[in-house]
Amino acid sequence: MILEIVHTTRLRYPAPVARSTNLVRLAPADGDGQRRVAYALSIRPDGRVRDYWDAWGNLAQYFTVTDTHFELHIQACSRVETSARPAPTGPVPWTAYRGTDLKAVLDLTLQTPLTDPGAVPTDGDAGDDAWAWVAALVTGMRGRLRYEKGTTGVETSAAQALVRGEGVCQDFAHAALGLLRTRQIPARYVGGYQFLGDAAEHEPHAWIEVWHPSGIWVGIDPTAGTAVDDRYVRVATGRDYADAAPVRGHVIFATPPSAGSRSRPPIVEVSITRIPSAAVPLGFAPGDGTLRGEDALGRRQADAPAPSPADGDTA
Repeated sequence: MILEIVHTTRLRYPAPVARSTNLVRLAPADGDGQRRVAYALSIRPDGRVRDYWDAWGNLAQYFTVTDTHFELHIQACSRVETSARPAPTGPVPWTAYRGTDLKAVLDLTLQTPLTDPGAVPTDGDAGDDAWAWVAALVTGMRGRLRYEKGTTGVETSAAQALVRGEGVCQDFAHAALGLLRTRQIPARYVGGYQFLGDAAEHEPHAWIEVWHPSGIWVGIDPTAGTAVDDRYVRVATGRDYADAAPVRGHVIFATPPSAGSRSRPPIVEVSITRIPSAAVPLGFAPGDGTLRGEDALGRRQADAPAPSPADGDTA
């Protein structure tokens, strides 16, 4: 499947901003069931964009805007070709998750503040087949959580969501990760998109990938209760949302905001279009204006040093 994605974020501030520094992860990953055909990042007001590979192998970009501004517009345009993911078959003994071959993914068996499920127990008898237990737990998350917008935020932990019994896709992902990690199953958070249909409304999505002892990452969507297929576009992975956040940053105000004023919630819009053929021209122009990541021929721009950590999130 060939998909064209436009992800637009609009940040509005309560006072004029003299300087904003931002980090984005909006470029679709290239490999493991998908191919990034083209990508372009546009920002307004203009700022110099630099690329680097973060600790989890994601293409991250950062930029600083020094023109005084009340709003910041960030738009990422992508074309991606997706294909079916491999599906593991056959039982997996628990001993397969205890070997030295897992050294490279041991970090993804450790809890974070966002994934720690607290005192909520996992299912009792795990049986002899570890993979059957994994699949049943993740696809059964809808029995633990109800999908409900507006009840949680990006800082809501798995423990809080499980106690409330509701949340959105990132909460389903954090809760599933937390429960898997209680049994030392390596699993990672995935941020990206799910194509829902030609006439559907779209938004950013989150799911998880679980390490299979055959040497592959297997995507499972706990919100939908299904395996990940060619409708999904992976953008960034990590231990939790914080490692894969699409937009983060901090600002220095030109004048202090008035007492009690706050930044308004970001406006995020996502459109996904299915392209019938690779011969269809791109709906955007990589390489024009303030665009980085790849040029019109798909060649990567030079990497830059990683930025220092942001002081606070802007989205």
